[in-house]
Amino acid sequence: MISKSIEINPQYYKSLFNMGVVYKRLGDNENALEFYYESLEYNKNYHVTYLNISAIYIEEKEYKRSIDILTKGISENPYAEDLYYNRACCYAILEKSELAIKDIRKSLLLNPSIIFWVERDKDFKSLYDNREFKNILKEYSLKKSKSQRKGEIYDNN
Repeated sequence: MISKSIEINPQYYKSLFNMGVVYKRLGDNENALEFYYESLEYNKNYHVTYLNISAIYIEEKEYKRSIDILTKGISENPYAEDLYYNRACCYAILEKSELAIKDIRKSLLLNPSIIFWVERDKDFKSLYDNREFKNILKEYSLKKSKSQRKGEIYDNN
């Protein structure tokens, strides 16, 4: 069905993206990347494509390539908090603490509920003893508990 969609309109980014997903699920990262990159040729604003490409690079432990594609994604989608978050994970794995902290802060600014993942993500283990990382956890934990006491939906205000 997806290949029929591509046959009808070979420039429809979502069909190309979906073929990437199919190949990824089949364990064929090479073809998945080919379709993801082709999808980007027709729509650079679909940020999930950048995430999926970076996930393949992370799986292959190619963190610098993952950072590169996430950086491109951020330049096209500056409000996609999950691109900053995933790049922060890569920076933390590479022990680039300052860059990781900067991206964690940006992702939380865009979506404070990401603190749930920041608190639990093992990719940040290199930051566990980092004072600034601990301050971020404390700051957002206080905001979260303050909102919960007021019976409000947690936000960044």
